[in-house]
Amino acid sequence: MMKGNVTKTAKSKKAKKKEEKKVRDDFLQSIKNQLREMCGGICSNPECRVYTFGPTMEKRNGHSSIGVAAHITAAAPGPGARRYNADMTADERSAAANGIWLCQSCSKLIDTDETRFPIELLKQWKFTAEKRAMELIGKTSIGPDELQRKLVEAVASATQLAYTGVGDFGKAPLPGFVHGYENYLSQLDPRFVVKTTAKGDHLSHEISVKPGESAKIKIRFKDEDVAREANQKWRYFLETGEGIELNATDFEFVGSALFEMINQKKNDGVLVLEPQKTAVPSTLYLKSLIHDTEFELASFDSYLHTAGDKLFIVGDCLSGLLSQKCTYNVKTLNLKIDYNFNPQKWIGSKFSNVEHLPKLLKAVNFLKRDVQSRMVVEFNLSGNILPFGESADHDLFPLYDFFAHIVQLVDRARAIATAIDSELRISSLDVSGHDERLINIYSEILRNNLVENQPFGKEILTANVSKIAEETVKAMNDGGLDSYLKINERCGDDFNLLGNLVTPPIFQSVLRGFEAAFFTDLDSPSGTELGIKVYAIEGTTITHSIEGKEFKLLNG
Repeated sequence: MMKGNVTKTAKSKKAKKKEEKKVRDDFLQSIKNQLREMCGGICSNPECRVYTFGPTMEKRNGHSSIGVAAHITAAAPGPGARRYNADMTADERSAAANGIWLCQSCSKLIDTDETRFPIELLKQWKFTAEKRAMELIGKTSIGPDELQRKLVEAVASATQLAYTGVGDFGKAPLPGFVHGYENYLSQLDPRFVVKTTAKGDHLSHEISVKPGESAKIKIRFKDEDVAREANQKWRYFLETGEGIELNATDFEFVGSALFEMINQKKNDGVLVLEPQKTAVPSTLYLKSLIHDTEFELASFDSYLHTAGDKLFIVGDCLSGLLSQKCTYNVKTLNLKIDYNFNPQKWIGSKFSNVEHLPKLLKAVNFLKRDVQSRMVVEFNLSGNILPFGESADHDLFPLYDFFAHIVQLVDRARAIATAIDSELRISSLDVSGHDERLINIYSEILRNNLVENQPFGKEILTANVSKIAEETVKAMNDGGLDSYLKINERCGDDFNLLGNLVTPPIFQSVLRGFEAAFFTDLDSPSGTELGIKVYAIEGTTITHSIEGKEFKLLNG
């Protein structure tokens, strides 16, 4: 009886295993092959991507595989089944759409944590792996050892290019090299951050102290004369906050693996010392103390830095036309603000498109209404708005005078240039007083005929005439304001229109309302020529105009 009971129990366990086998919806071998081939035999986990399939040396036609065709939703219910979906049919569970190719480790991993590896994530893995496999068709395969060798070669060739200029830029992956090179240099001395830029055959290293770090580097100069000159430059740096340059061959660094490495590579380079700078939102505007009005010139970023006992906030705006430098001495509490107008930024500009000229003309008109206006610069320091310049005792009249003079000169020259050629450019701002006078006259005439009121009794002109009819003489003497005299002539020689040599057209002047005095010119060759003097009376005007308005460009 005992034996019979044992035999019956054993048969029940086998029957149970057979029943469980029938419940599991496994993949056919053809489906497993399809899943492997669709991802190129590489694990679909993007953080793994190991090769799972290859030949074996035991058998000539054999192969080794560490890959698994894993189910996305479990093949059967029960303990340990992850992501099981009872609504799926057996065919759907065993279809390729429900499979993903993984290595054995990743296959085990996804069946240990359904929360970490949900269905949506595994489907995304599968899609990405198959897309990647498709994109790699025709591409060169490279293993870890090969990759290491390629990187070494890239670093070697790029380093050769950077320091010697010898090599083929097309074969050196410089962007990748530069990133790795910067990381390598920064690791030599963790107190610093290194950025590199390459231009032509020159390589620049920008080295800055990491936030929160305090770093000192010693510089040893080759002789006393060089050291003395360097000290003078250093004092200039502390006084002005402006960068200085030292020839790399005149010194060597001491006390840092990073800088000592640069000692070996610097060749004939230049060391540029500049303070670390912080951007400060700024606004520059004019403020009328009489009318309590403001005119904003620009909003821009200035840069704050310190050098010795001084704090500097420096910035420029309107493409560099205007700049400001605020210097504060923390010991003496003295504040100094310097403004600068640099019209040389306009050199090379087309007259038809002089940058920021309309706004600067408005600023000139603002100053004309109140020459006592202050130039104020406003800084936003961590949300605190700090205006400087409103009450500062600075003589701004020379700046205002130069500013207004140049802006109006360029505007007047533009009026003439646009009448000649829309492509004409500003080549120089150096013009003579004579040239400037002609620019002022011709621009005024082009915009609107120039009318000049003449003071009573002024002698306007003296001329010799061969003959004049009696009725003309009578009309001129009796007509007063109704009489007029028209003169056509060249106003002047060729003139310089901001670097462009121009021949002006015929200049016409019409005198209205005058008196004429006739006389015999005894100094004339014949001693009998008739002369005429024209004098202004009350209401005399001279209207200037241009016939045809045809200027000619001589150096075009």
